[in-house]
Amino acid sequence: EARPATLKVYRVRGDLTIVIEQRDQFCSLFFHEKRLRNTTYDIEPASKGRGSVEATYSFKGGDQVAYINVSSGTIQSSFDKEKKMWKLKVDGLITNLTDRTLTYYKAKAEFWVK
Repeated sequence: EARPATLKVYRVRGDLTIVIEQRDQFCSLFFHEKRLRNTTYDIEPASKGRGSVEATYSFKGGDQVAYINVSSGTIQSSFDKEKKMWKLKVDGLITNLTDRTLTYYKAKAEFWVK
């Protein structure tokens, strides 16, 4: 929060993709639609259907890169007519399994897309 971030919006095979980069951390949202709608999307790993989104958190540590899927959650998408921008609010859960330990992390973000 309160740190500068780079927001990239582009298409992968015709579907909308949004990537937020902050230092060596990345949050990628893979929509299965061509454009945003005023709705609540479900975050589901390996999803293919409309109304669901794949979300990935990744980070760099030296020469290595780690990719972690956001296991569940929602993305609220709404269009602000005054600002003429989309507001996306992400509320997800990251599950991390290492050896014998299962850890959950909250993933929250709020950003605007023109």
